[in-house]
Amino acid sequence: FMNYCNERLHQFFIEAAFKREQQMCKEEGINIDLKFQDNSSILTAIDSQDAKSGLGILPLLEEQCNLQSGSNEAFTQSCHRRFGKSPVKCYVEPKLAAREHFEILHSCCPVRYCTSHFREK
Repeated sequence: FMNYCNERLHQFFIEAAFKREQQMCKEEGINIDLKFQDNSSILTAIDSQDAKSGLGILPLLEEQCNLQSGSNEAFTQSCHRRFGKSPVKCYVEPKLAAREHFEILHSCCPVRYCTSHFREK
């Protein structure tokens, strides 16, 4: 996932440039309100290992890859079920071709993923 790597880099930049700077200013008694797009919900949707709040897309894919009877369609349906129960703003189940597609609203733009060969990749 190239887009996943970009999201991770974006989060690293947010931490380094904005959150730390804001904390340092606060410690020095300077009231500053920096506006930035926090992408932590996108990263959680992709890579969460937390079974209580719900697994992310990558652990769901790994789960299907470990099953002999796993399939790309079952992976996609797992994603739709997971994000349908507790909606996340960055995950979109398409109205057409939902059996093998989902969409992530990444920081830069929406990306539609075709899952027809995810397990093989």
